[in-house]
This record gives sequence, C-alpha cells and structure tokens, in this order.
Amino acid sequence: EALRSHRQVAQNLFDAGTITKNDLLQAEVRLSDANQRLLTLQNQRSYNASRINNIISRPLDREVVPAEVPEEVLPLPLLDKSWETAVTQRPEIKIVDQELKINELQESAKRTEYLPTIFAEGAYNYSKNQFMIHEDNWSVVFGLNINLFSGGATKAEVSKLRVRTEQLREEKNKLLEDIRLEVQRYYLDESSARDNVTSTKDAIRQAEENLRINNVRYEEGVGTATDVLDAISLLTVAEKNYYRALYDMRRAHAGLLYATGEDLTQKYK
Repeated sequence: EALRSHRQVAQNLFDAGTITKNDLLQAEVRLSDANQRLLTLQNQRSYNASRINNIISRPLDREVVPAEVPEEVLPLPLLDKSWETAVTQRPEIKIVDQELKINELQESAKRTEYLPTIFAEGAYNYSKNQFMIHEDNWSVVFGLNINLFSGGATKAEVSKLRVRTEQLREEKNKLLEDIRLEVQRYYLDESSARDNVTSTKDAIRQAEENLRINNVRYEEGVGTATDVLDAISLLTVAEKNYYRALYDMRRAHAGLLYATGEDLTQKYK
C-alpha cells in the first residue's frame, strides 16, 4: 500500500513536470516487485491453510479464519510462582506420585507376611440319626500360624519393592528438574519477547514519522525518490520485527502455560 501510494505521487509529479521519467519508472519497478512478493505470500498462506485443514481432517479448500488472541497482556508472574504451579498441576508429577503411593502400599502389605496370622474357624454339623443323642454338633477352632521359613521369598519381594520406590523417587527428581528447566526457558523467552514488543512498537512510530517526513520532502521537491523508498523499507522492517516479537511473545506465553500444567484448550477457548 505504501509503494502504491508512492507510485501515485510520482505519477502526479511526473504529470506536473517536476520529476523525471526515471523516478516514475523506479516507483513502478518497486511496486511490481512488491506485487510479485505479495502473490507468493498469498500462495504460501493458501498452502498453509490447506495443511491446517489436513491436520484437523477438514476439506483442503475449507476457508481458515485465524482469530487473534486478546491484545491485553497480563503481568508476567514470578518465576518461583510458575514453578510452584507446575509442581502442583503437571500430570506427569501426579502420575509418579500415584505410582509411589501404590508401591509403598504394596511394600507395607508384603511386610505383613513377617507377622503371625491369627485365624478362627467355626463349623456346624447335623446328622439325622435315631441312635445319636445329639444330632447337631458345633465346633470352633482358634489358631496361630507362623511362617518360620519361606526361602527368603518375602524378603526378596520387599527388597524389590524398595528398589522400585527409590527408582520412582529418582525419576520424580529428574522430572522435576526437567519441568523446572522447561518453565524457566519459556519464562525467559516471554520476558525477552515482551521487551522486544515494546521496543519494536516504538520503532514503528519512528519509521512512520520518517516516512511521513520523506513523503513531504519528496512532494515539495526537496527529497528524492530513493529517500522515500528507503523509508518504506525501514517501515516494513520495523513492522515485521514487531509482529515477529508479538508472535514470539504469544508462543512463549502459551509454552509457559503448558509448562505449568494449564489446559490450553480452556485458556484459548
């Protein structure tokens, strides 16, 4: 749009006889190059939309309308707070804790085999017999069962469960370190991207002012077409840097939410 506007200004100035044909041709060549790059990007966008449709099992020609997340940027939480949230919400940690609990209960149950077993048995018997004084009989038996020797089977099972418990604890510690590193990475990425968004937004305002000044100078016959084209290029670079920084910030924020165990489908519903 900036190049199209510059080309129109150059055409008006050429018709008025204030610039040479060379300036007009320069504006037309730059506009033609921009149109070609625009077509390339439009084709790339169509292909990317088809890839998205393929991933989510939709017709390839279905229109894809992306929705921007709200522009409101919430304050970045403290790193320690993010870490605490990850410890309580990450499903991997919950799974390991559950396995630890199960293993400890199995160990406690297995250790009970060292203890004696107390048992009681009762019986009732009835026989129809005219020669017996008592046709029904009751019996109660109390006993104590002690397993003096089992070939070390119980001890071996308990030892195996203890080793498994230690393995799970080591896995949990390693998992906690990995999650902490993941949280820290996304936290630093988002913090850096926030600073980049602020600085690049200021750069856009400066580039817009620079383009405005050069347009005025060119229309007044003081500046050159090259100055205007350079100002347009600078504005393009500033805008590209801003949107790249904004994208990096959104991606890092989503990564931080995921690293802390948040449900992204609910956050971006």
